[in-house]
Amino acid sequence: MINEKNIVDAKDQNPLTGLSGNRIINEFVSTAMESKEKVMMAYFDFDNFKPFNDYYGFRKGDRAITLFADILRSAVGLEECLVGHVGGDDFFFRLEFEGGA
Repeated sequence: MINEKNIVDAKDQNPLTGLSGNRIINEFVSTAMESKEKVMMAYFDFDNFKPFNDYYGFRKGDRAITLFADILRSAVGLEECLVGHVGGDDFFFRLEFEGGA
């Protein structure tokens, strides 16, 4: 039986990349700020992406975004981290540390 939270989480994905969306990212950040657990968070934003899209077209722009999502996905184990796509050319990454670091 699939629980309700899993159904909601599956719906909160960026449609282009399939990565976690804003609700999941916001929930994590809120929880992390209240917790004493050590976490690493990073925010990625492509520089000059609008001129890239204007010059090469949205199709190649979408391909660049999906390629970056694939690189993030493959570079980290999804078990211990969250890779999210805020939207456009903005991405979020979090890594939790077990024990003291």
